[in-house]
Amino acid sequence: MTSTLHGVGETIAYLPYSFGFVPAESVVLVGLHSKRVQVTARLDIPDPEDVEDAARQLVEPLWQRPMDDSMLIGYSSDDCSPQPLTDRLLVLLPQAGVPVSHVLEVRDGRWRATACSCGGCSRSWQPIPEASELAPVAEQVMRGVAPASRRADLVRQLQVHRPVVAGAIASTIASGRRCNDPVELAAAFARVLLDDRQPVARLPITVLADVTAAVATIDVRDHLLSWLMPDFMPPSEWLAQWPQLREVLGPPPRSGDLARVDDDEATRRADRAACIRGRLIEWLQCAPAGRSVPILLLLVGLEWAGGGGALANVAVERALEIEPDNRLAGLMSHALARGLRPTVREEPRSA
Repeated sequence: MTSTLHGVGETIAYLPYSFGFVPAESVVLVGLHSKRVQVTARLDIPDPEDVEDAARQLVEPLWQRPMDDSMLIGYSSDDCSPQPLTDRLLVLLPQAGVPVSHVLEVRDGRWRATACSCGGCSRSWQPIPEASELAPVAEQVMRGVAPASRRADLVRQLQVHRPVVAGAIASTIASGRRCNDPVELAAAFARVLLDDRQPVARLPITVLADVTAAVATIDVRDHLLSWLMPDFMPPSEWLAQWPQLREVLGPPPRSGDLARVDDDEATRRADRAACIRGRLIEWLQCAPAGRSVPILLLLVGLEWAGGGGALANVAVERALEIEPDNRLAGLMSHALARGLRPTVREEPRSA
């Protein structure tokens, strides 16, 4: 289903659900084509000497992208003004073929237009509409999106919170334990990813060690990715090789096929995706940091396939911090930075 955002106020209210966190001290570009949202990109407000580099970083991926309108939204504070970056973007964006119809400022739950080509936007402060009243927000909530108050909160979610459990997992793997039985291993992945009756950190250490060691192998990781993002990696080519995993995991939680299933099935898959997201985060919080990259990439795949760009970006950045030369993380980072999507997803329209 495609919903409509009516005006710039509703667009601002929707953005935290698009990014996964509430923007602050930053500039956001919303790019439109035929009144459909094509790009949402955010940059922290840089130091004055870095404005030029920051502006070019935002604009560079937009060359030759089909956009016929855009909005620039600056999130200001007492200590931080978006104007130097906004002014530079107003020069560079038209050069990249991106016209800018609105320049907006957001502060303390209010917004105003500082430039407006439609002539209907208020230059005085207006309250941001209640997000709960917007249909596109309801769709995101159904996908399990709940924006964090700050991007830093997303980063902290993906760090080790259970060092004792992480140490026990590392010791068990170091002892040479390996589970090679496909039935037992498939059941272990189902317990970690789908069975939310027990927190991940309270599962038996042997179960956590088995899945943490197994997902480090490329075949196992890619089997799971083919389930999490089937429009990018068709599951028939992977899960058929591991029928036990296909049987215990069930249908993919993310898929362009959702447009062709009934509402009850779409809701079940959205609930499953939200459950898996939470379980992957719990797994990361109790896994040894040095073994977390494959888990991070599973989270990237799930979020990227569902349009959760903020969490996907944070997860891939974390993966590259740990393994700078990881080729799949680099590929995902490249695709995310350029706004590429692994699946068809309907974005809200702007009225």
